[in-house]
Amino acid sequence: MALSLAKAAPLKPEIKLAQALSEFEAVLPDDQKTKLRTYRGQSPPNPTDVMRFTAEIDRDAGRNRKSRQCVGTRLTNVLQSIQQFSTVVDLIVGSSQSQIAGAIWGTVKLSLQLASTFSSYFDQLSALFMRIGLTCPRYQDFGLLYPKSTRLQSALCDYFVVIVCLCKEAVLFLKKPFWSQLSSSMLKPFESEFGKFQQDLKSLASAIREEVSLASNQEQQNEVQEMSRFRKNFADTSSQELQEVRTWRRRKAELRLLNACSTYNHENAWKQARKRGNTNWICHDDGYKQWKQGTASSTLWCTGKLGSGKTVLTANVVEDLKINTAAAVAYFFCRHHEAESLKTRTIIGSIARQIFDDIKSDIANEIPEMKPATMIDTDQILDFLQELLPSNSHKYIIVVDGLDECEETEIRLLLQCLKQLLLPKTVFKYTVPAG
Repeated sequence: MALSLAKAAPLKPEIKLAQALSEFEAVLPDDQKTKLRTYRGQSPPNPTDVMRFTAEIDRDAGRNRKSRQCVGTRLTNVLQSIQQFSTVVDLIVGSSQSQIAGAIWGTVKLSLQLASTFSSYFDQLSALFMRIGLTCPRYQDFGLLYPKSTRLQSALCDYFVVIVCLCKEAVLFLKKPFWSQLSSSMLKPFESEFGKFQQDLKSLASAIREEVSLASNQEQQNEVQEMSRFRKNFADTSSQELQEVRTWRRRKAELRLLNACSTYNHENAWKQARKRGNTNWICHDDGYKQWKQGTASSTLWCTGKLGSGKTVLTANVVEDLKINTAAAVAYFFCRHHEAESLKTRTIIGSIARQIFDDIKSDIANEIPEMKPATMIDTDQILDFLQELLPSNSHKYIIVVDGLDECEETEIRLLLQCLKQLLLPKTVFKYTVPAG
């Protein structure tokens, strides 16, 4: 049903998506419609909104669950995909599509809030979202190609049509009387009722990857021709077209800088640590509060016995800093079983990517041109950080967990690198949990 709606013709992709959103709203009572419209009226979500919402889900769902394990991180990949899609549409495309993209975020957010009050049902729904998140589209794949590929735009709209249909089905289940819910669970298990959405989304994600590949190849062929045509007809180019070209080149330069620093997935280790539990005692510790609120560069060194919960504590600290400070927060979790995570180049590269991604709007005009697939060494990364960080005393917080897992030579090299960032124009705050 969901896939057939996504592929229905001859409606335009954005109209199909708007129709699915309208059908979702139609099944809500008046108070929930009001809440949904409030969400739609807000600014497009940012990465911190994703972390804030998963923390809210853990807090609310935790009241109804016996297990101490957190489930919010199960939702992260799908929520990030929606957030990234909303941002791309808002910044690059704009107009009515921006409102539609924001409405997807509001739809999913409301659906998960409603479901989180039913623990057993939410456990299954969040697990479904986790499986869907393994293949969902990511910004680094489609971000630059979206504006120029109508086929890619259509494929992404089809994908999010199914997401909205899934949310509608989840809300309709919650509207059933308790005994009806119970009988449905017994006679029609969750997988048989919702498994079709996972299959549809997996197929659509594969179609998106194919469109990304085609659009990428086409873009490489067209880029030289377009630039040649642009130079030839420069005098006749409108100011709007000039702005579009500048925006396009800036976005491309941003993504190439980020990829040159790192393509390592730093989020996986955080999600695995965060789902192991909540702990917020450190947020009330005077030493931690003084360090967090301080205006000078400083280091918070946390030590503890093996197995004392330092990594879980660090995951909660990252969440607190991301949500409750205005600083650019970068983090990294070293893992003893993953050799790549124990290298200084990997750690510094990941930290730099996160910082640049956070402040890219402030440095947009300073980012150097790079060739595709360029990789830079540790010294070059440090040079870029020192050159590009704004001279406005902006605060940067770096969290590194498990440093004691690294070889001694790597530890010394990493600490030397971090020390180089302590410039007069910046405020760096470090927290390093170790054994």
